[in-house]
Amino acid sequence: GVGCGEDCATVNVLDLSMMKNLKGNIPEYIGYLTALTSLLMNSNSLSGNIPSKIGSLTALRELSFWGNKLTGSIPSEIGSLTALAELSLWGNKLAGSIPTELSLLTSLTMLTVARNKLTGTISNTIGSLTVLNTLDVCNNNLSGTIPADIGSLTALTQLFVFNNKLSGNIPSEVGSLTSLLDIYMYGNMLDGKIPSEIGSSSFIEVLFLSNNYLKGGIPSELGMLTALRELYL
Repeated sequence: GVGCGEDCATVNVLDLSMMKNLKGNIPEYIGYLTALTSLLMNSNSLSGNIPSKIGSLTALRELSFWGNKLTGSIPSEIGSLTALAELSLWGNKLAGSIPTELSLLTSLTMLTVARNKLTGTISNTIGSLTVLNTLDVCNNNLSGTIPADIGSLTALTQLFVFNNKLSGNIPSEVGSLTSLLDIYMYGNMLDGKIPSEIGSSSFIEVLFLSNNYLKGGIPSELGMLTALRELYL
C-alpha cells in the first residue's frame, strides 16, 4: 500500500510486499520519493541491483527488500540513511562485502543480510551500532574473525553468524552482551576455547556452537546460564 502525509502531497510509506507478479528492477527514480519513512518490497521476484539512489531517502526508518532475487552488491550509499532503524535484505543473491558505511547507521536496531552470497569480513566498525538488537549475517560466505568490537553492541538480543567461513576464537567480549537471548555460531571454522565470559550473559536461552573446531573443556561458567533452554556444542 501507499501512505501519504497530512495533505497527501508526499508519500511516506510505500509497501509493495507479497505482490505475486511484481518483477523487474527497482527503478532509480525511487530516489525522488524523499519523504519516505518506510520502503517495503518483500517477497516478490525483483531482480537486478539495489539502486544507489536509495541513499537519497534520508528520512527512511525502515528499508526492507527480503525474499527477492536481487543481485549486485549492497550499495554503500545506504550509509547516508542515518535515521534508519531496520534494514532487512535477507534471502536475495547479493554479493560482495558488507559495506563499512553501514557503521554510520547508529539508529539501527535490526540488520539482517542473511541467505545471500556475501563475502569479506565482519568489520570492526560494527561496534558503532550500539542500539542494535538483531544482527543476522548467517548463510553467506563471510570469512575472517568475529571482531572483538562486537562487545560494544550491548543492546544485542540475537546474534546469528552461523553457516559462514568465520575462523579464529570466539571473542571473550561476547560476555559484555548481557542482553543476549540467542547466540548461533554453528557451521563455521571457529577454534580455540569456549570463552568462560559467556557465563556473564545470564539471559541466554539458546547457545549453538556446534560444527566448529573448538577445543578444551566446557567452561563451568556456563552453569550460570539459568535461562538456557538449548545448548549445542
